[in-house]
Amino acid sequence: PNAKHGTHVAGISAGSGFGGPTASKYRGVAYESDLVMVGITPAASQWTSAGMSDIIDGMNYVYNYAASVGKPAVVNLSWGCTVGPHDGSSLFSQGCDALTGAGKLFVVSAGNNGTNAIHVKKSFTLTDTLLKTVVNFNTSLPEKKTWLDIWGDVSKLFQVKLSLHNGAALVSQTRFFTLNSTTLDTFIVGALSDTCYFKITLIPSDYNSKPHALIDVYSKTANNLCLNIKANSGTVHAWTGYVKASTGYYGSFSTAGITGATAGNLDYTIGEMACTKSAITVGA
Repeated sequence: PNAKHGTHVAGISAGSGFGGPTASKYRGVAYESDLVMVGITPAASQWTSAGMSDIIDGMNYVYNYAASVGKPAVVNLSWGCTVGPHDGSSLFSQGCDALTGAGKLFVVSAGNNGTNAIHVKKSFTLTDTLLKTVVNFNTSLPEKKTWLDIWGDVSKLFQVKLSLHNGAALVSQTRFFTLNSTTLDTFIVGALSDTCYFKITLIPSDYNSKPHALIDVYSKTANNLCLNIKANSGTVHAWTGYVKASTGYYGSFSTAGITGATAGNLDYTIGEMACTKSAITVGA
């Protein structure tokens, strides 16, 4: 499917129209352009760090080639992931902003998550200190895996906890984890002694000065998984999403009947790279 999509987009962009009923009927928008193709499969760590360095390297390759033949270049990428701060500050965004400019454009898809409740948000006060939301896994994956990416406001720290529920009833829960520059690889046990494994990275101040927690989840229990976030002030955004090989898998946030839980919403659902200031982001 990725090869078919790439061929489709390349034809729209720069197809010559050769072989059509007339020379111009099915040609692309920039039909006299040359095509340069770069094949990559970024490692999972590139998505979870919001760095996507393989993509930056591919862009750089195209721009260098274009300069060598004296032409401007547009890099088109119909790819993305929901992990990252979504504010134009990520490592990828910084690299893209530095790399692009006159004659070096970057066009990226907005993503396909406009109808997926992959985002949840809460503004905390001294009397409203807890966000609870249930994590729904994408059923296309044979295993229940996802990433949970949580970002707060500058200097407004938060705490995170995971809990398992049988329906609405609490089965087990972790302690609240503070943002203390550590990574923990641990687990929580469900009602039938099945295990939910998770690795949590806790960063009090990331590259954009915002507090950040990333949770890599692999659940083997039928219990509902609930993400709990606690703070006294500030606003927190959380996204769910997962990339395996070259395919994205997106679940959602919901209430699942748990008292006080917050459902996900359709806000802030464009991809992380699509938030880059220098990018031309395309969506329907």
